[in-house]
This record gives sequence, C-alpha cells and structure tokens, in this order.
Amino acid sequence: MNLEAARGLLQARLGLRLEGQDEARLRRAIQQRMTALGLDAGAAYLAQLHADAIELAALAGLLTIKETYFWREPQHLRLVTGHLAPLLLRGRAAGAPVRILSAGCATGEEPYSIAMALRERYAASSARLFRIEGVDLDSHAIAGARTGRYRPYALRALAPDLRARWFTPRLTVPTNSPNPSARGSPFTP
Repeated sequence: MNLEAARGLLQARLGLRLEGQDEARLRRAIQQRMTALGLDAGAAYLAQLHADAIELAALAGLLTIKETYFWREPQHLRLVTGHLAPLLLRGRAAGAPVRILSAGCATGEEPYSIAMALRERYAASSARLFRIEGVDLDSHAIAGARTGRYRPYALRALAPDLRARWFTPRLTVPTNSPNPSARGSPFTP
C-alpha cells in the first residue's frame, strides 16, 4: 500500500493532515479497513478510497482522536466569552448572530461547552446573539452528539453547579458494563 498516496488523499479531500503521525498507526487503520472490505491488495483499496467518500471517511474515523469532554479547555472558553465574543459582537452586522464553528467536535462536548459558557455570560440573549455549529469527519460521532446523551465521564471537568444547571440524569447504565467510565447515569443537556 502506498501510504503517501493515502496520506495525500486524506489531506486533499478531507483536510486531514497526518504529518508526524506514526506510520504503523496508518498502516493498521488501512489494514483494518481492507479486511472489513475483503480486499487484499493495497492498490485496490487506494482505488476504493478515490471512488468512495464514505470509505475515505471510515478510514479517517480510525485516524482521528476522539478525546473530548465538557469544559475540556476552560482557558479557551474564557477567551471566547471574555474577549472574542465581545469583539465579534461589536463588529457584526446589526441583528446578525455571531457564527461559531466547532470543527472536529466529535460527540459535541466542545460546542455544547461553548454554548453553556456563552449562556452563562449573555443569559437568554445568547440564543439570538450566537449560532454555534459543530462538525466532524465521523458521522457516527455527530449522530451521538445529536442525541445529547453523555456518560458521567464526559462531565468530569464540569463544576458541580454547572453540571446541576445544565444536565439532567437519565436512565441508569448496567453496573456490570465492561467500561468503568460508562457506569452510572447518562446525562442530557
């Protein structure tokens, strides 16, 4: 398999830059996708990547980092609410909302964190002042974000008052779950 050709395609089509990423990781991801498709020739898989956007996204999904949780970068939220939002509000067209894009948002914790921080600062008027959109290469992650259901581990950096204000506990996950971070109650915003 021509790894450089696969890297170039991921960058050209999806904007995903893999410089500095471990070659073995890319090779494993490609092999995993080839096995899933029943392909044994690298050239055939490369042709599949060129022809099939869904397959390209599936490969990208194996290569992107999915580490996310609420209030992950509090200093960035303070920068947005204390400096960038006021600056952007002053420069916007009358009545137009400030549009915020959270790229690579995975399951939505970052755009939800931005929305909560703006709501904390601007109260109910934040709904008309800002439009936040989250996007990700992984359609499964975006589908998860749309459900608005989160495990307690995703809320680990939230102060208890924010957790109480913005989330509601829902159904209990079985305590025999093999993933310790999945145990407990999922939360919904």
